[in-house]
Amino acid sequence: MNGIVGRHGVARAVASVWCYDFDLCPRGAKVLLLTEGGIAILGHVNADTRGFIAWAPLPDRNREKEAEIARSKGVAFL
Repeated sequence: MNGIVGRHGVARAVASVWCYDFDLCPRGAKVLLLTEGGIAILGHVNADTRGFIAWAPLPDRNREKEAEIARSKGVAFL
């Protein structure tokens, strides 16, 4: 594979790992959550959050690059 896509066809972030310590998770912020069933979802963590084994911050966005791509395609972009 090309280093980003693993042997099971899953794209993997090079610099991102799951954090298993929920004391470090910012409360109320949108994060990736890994369910007990192994499914990643977007969500928020609070004192009552249950059913997850890990969390990870969201990847950064390059808004300037996104705007450049949108201009080159002639589309509006957030």
